[in-house]
Amino acid sequence: MLHTWPLATSPGGLSRHDNADTMLNTWIVAWVAHQAPRDPLHLFDANIFHPEPRALAFSEHMTVQGVMGAPVLWLGGSPVLAYNLLVLAGLALSAWSMWLVVRRWTGSHAAGALAGSLLAFNAHTLTRLPHLQALHVEFLPVVLLAADRLLERRRVRDAVVLGLAAALQSLTSNYLLVFTAMAAGVAVAVRAAEWYRPSPARVTALLALAAGIAAAIVTPFLIPYYLAQREQGLTRGLDEVARYSSTWRDYLATAGRLHYAAWSHRFAEGTTALFPAWWRRSWP
Repeated sequence: MLHTWPLATSPGGLSRHDNADTMLNTWIVAWVAHQAPRDPLHLFDANIFHPEPRALAFSEHMTVQGVMGAPVLWLGGSPVLAYNLLVLAGLALSAWSMWLVVRRWTGSHAAGALAGSLLAFNAHTLTRLPHLQALHVEFLPVVLLAADRLLERRRVRDAVVLGLAAALQSLTSNYLLVFTAMAAGVAVAVRAAEWYRPSPARVTALLALAAGIAAAIVTPFLIPYYLAQREQGLTRGLDEVARYSSTWRDYLATAGRLHYAAWSHRFAEGTTALFPAWWRRSWP
C-alpha cells in the first residue's frame, strides 16, 4: 500500500491509465476472464486487429493473473478494479511466498521478511508498477522450495509440485518463464553432489517428471507466440539488447512512493529502468 499510495484508497477509481501498458494489461486481464470460460481453445484469438489471428500473442497473455482477477469481473467489478487489486496482490503474494520459504529454510522470521521484501520491492518491480506481468513472482520461491525438497527427499510429490509451480510462474509472464527455468537449473546444478548420491537415476527421473509436467502445461501457450513470430517476422537484434542493457544507475532508479521523490529520481535517465525501451517501439 505504501509503495503504490494512494492506490489502496480507491482501487476502483484510481488508475495509471496515463501509461499505455497499463491500459493494455487491464484489457488483457479482462479478455482472459471473458474468453477463458467461453472458448478457451481460442484464448489467443483476441478481439483486436481483426481478422488477424492470435492477436493476444502480440503481448503477454498473463493467464494466471487473468484467472485470479476473473471473480472480480464476474461479480460486476470493473477491469480497472481487477487490475489494481492484482497489482497489490502480486506484490503482497510475492513477498509472502519468499518470506515463507526462507523462514522454513532458516527458521528466522527476520530473514524471511528481508528476503520477501527484496523479492517484491526492488528497483525492477517498483519501476514496472504499470506492468502486471512483472509483479507476480509468487511461484518462484515455491519452485526453489520444491527443488530443494526433491533433492533431499526424492519424492514424486515434490516433482509434481515443482512442475506445477514452474508452470504457474511461467504463465504469469514469458520473461519469467525464462528466469524460472534458469533459476531452477542453477538451484539443481549447484547441488550436483546431492543429485548423484546415492541414487542419481531416481533424481534424474523425478526432475524429468517435473520438467515434463511444466512443459505439458506451458507448451500450448507458447505455440501461438511461435506462430505469430513466424507470420509477422518479429525479431530482436543483439545490437538492440546491447544498446538498452541496464547500467548501475538503473538499480538505483525506482518509481516507488517511498524512494523516488526522496532520492532515486537523481538516477532516473528518462527510460524505464531495467526494462528495454525498444520493446515499446516494437509494439506501439
